[in-house]
Amino acid sequence: MLRFVLVTASHTAIKRSRKLRAKYLSLVRRIGRNRAKVAITRILAELIFTMLKNSSEFVDKIDSLTERKMKSMSQKAMNAKVSDSITHSVKIIREKLFTKSSEYPFS
Repeated sequence: MLRFVLVTASHTAIKRSRKLRAKYLSLVRRIGRNRAKVAITRILAELIFTMLKNSSEFVDKIDSLTERKMKSMSQKAMNAKVSDSITHSVKIIREKLFTKSSEYPFS
């Protein structure tokens, strides 16, 4: 019963915790999905034991460097999207301007 509860909890932990998800994804590449889930369950059991022993709460810390990288990457992506959309809009406007003169034969 305890095994079932821990495996179910590890599924939720993989979804919610960035740190455990990253660990899970790195393990999946090497050992496969099912073994990675069991490994995360073991890590989670150790984490729970440590939390109970020290009377502490679970804190999912994100390294500041990783956080800065993610912000930088998302900012670059947004700038690329904006510049692409501006370029696309300018192309459409130019096409409409140039095709307008050929659409009206009586002008």
